[in-house]
Amino acid sequence: MKKAMFVVCGCCWWLLAGCADEVASKDCYNNEECNDGLCVDGFCECSAGYTGKNCLACAEGYHEEGDGCAEDVPTCEQDAECDNGNVCDGVETCDPVNLVCLEGNIEKLGLACDTDDDLASHEFCDGAGICLPGRCGDEVVDPDDEDCDDGNAQTGDGCDFCVYSCETDLDCNDSNMCNGEETCNPSTHACVPAEVMPVDGTDCGTDHECREGICVTIGCGNGVPNTGEDCDDGNTIENDGCKTDCSFSCTADADCDDGDVCTGTETCNVDDHICVDGTLLDCVDDGDDCTESVCDPLAGCLDQLIDDDGDGHAAESLGACGDDCDDLHPEVYAGAPELCDGLDNDCDGNTDEDPPTWYIDCDVDGYAADTSGAKTQCDRPSSATTGCSGDWTTVRPVGISSTDCRDDIPSVNPGQRQFFTAEISGTTSFDYNCDGVEEKQDTTKFKACSTGAKLCTGSGWADEPPACGVAAAWVACTQVGLTCTPSNLARKNIQACR
Repeated sequence: MKKAMFVVCGCCWWLLAGCADEVASKDCYNNEECNDGLCVDGFCECSAGYTGKNCLACAEGYHEEGDGCAEDVPTCEQDAECDNGNVCDGVETCDPVNLVCLEGNIEKLGLACDTDDDLASHEFCDGAGICLPGRCGDEVVDPDDEDCDDGNAQTGDGCDFCVYSCETDLDCNDSNMCNGEETCNPSTHACVPAEVMPVDGTDCGTDHECREGICVTIGCGNGVPNTGEDCDDGNTIENDGCKTDCSFSCTADADCDDGDVCTGTETCNVDDHICVDGTLLDCVDDGDDCTESVCDPLAGCLDQLIDDDGDGHAAESLGACGDDCDDLHPEVYAGAPELCDGLDNDCDGNTDEDPPTWYIDCDVDGYAADTSGAKTQCDRPSSATTGCSGDWTTVRPVGISSTDCRDDIPSVNPGQRQFFTAEISGTTSFDYNCDGVEEKQDTTKFKACSTGAKLCTGSGWADEPPACGVAAAWVACTQVGLTCTPSNLARKNIQACR
């Protein structure tokens, strides 16, 4: 008689013990056993946020919420705990109810910022929440390196690559006496053409005379090409093949280029020297109700946001793509900070629902010592209600970065950048910026004079830097004749601190 066999997990019954060991070593046999993860070779590969044998536990950085794992959000008690150090992405705040950090609103283009602790590097917010080094063309004027910055490459409009187009009339002189004397508009820094030009026939040089504002050879315009002339058609029409100065209107395609990509590529008909227009660029609509197809002379076709108030948000009336409930006010759009201005700034259907909190500022330096007596309202409270003959500020006193350590002395506050040679009145402290540290202004010890770049430089303390408020010998290099030499050591400087 044949022996009956039972197959369990691919094992014979008499090998059931070994099969049980195999079963026990596996975590799963299908994806459903892995809580939306994957079952690979009998083991679960968990999806993001989950861990454990069957992916039933929340991974580090996640917590149980509802029927799953949600990513942790930093908890907080004060606004200062939410500050990420980037002024460009706005001021982060702490939700007083849920105790979670809320993102700030991105600051406008041009706000000064700093990423390298070098105040001389001049960095500015790019309008997208990022702090970037200043550069010509960013529409932000760097006071050390730029006269202006209009953000375009057009010349003659008052700002040419971040330098004024002109500052004096002499800057506008094109050396052509036949078109009159140009002047510089001191307000716009743009050159203004002359209102009166010399009459035709005016002498403008040997064998030359003025003709329609151009200095030409005598005889140009008589209808007969003379020596030195490409052509002479007897008229002053510029683009008919022969220009007013008796030269061809064009001899190559480059002569016809108007610099506008929207008008297509112009060419020159070399037979009659006339420019031929190009084919206009056809900009195709992208199908987005909140954009319109436009052609930029330099960039070509663009899908430009329809945004009447320039706040970067399209009107709700355009459809689901818009989130601006009032496209006539740039301070109104979904997610905007609520202001006390009678408008629904954040488009949530409420007006002025988040009034600021005002704190007592006894010495009127913009900082408060504590939160006692604070008032939450739109209008600034009367200074008579401070109880200390002071005023009010909306800077919340949280930590050393915003708390006034001496609210009776205006020069002492967290925003103080100046250094002082005398102690704070009534104390022995020099901590004028309330950071708990006495920072010395000058800590450089003199080494030697230098004549790099043909400049005489070099300065510092003759010995070790003195303590705050203490006078000591200070050396500064000066040019004496052809020699760069250190100053007399009898000179004393007082160490300033803050």
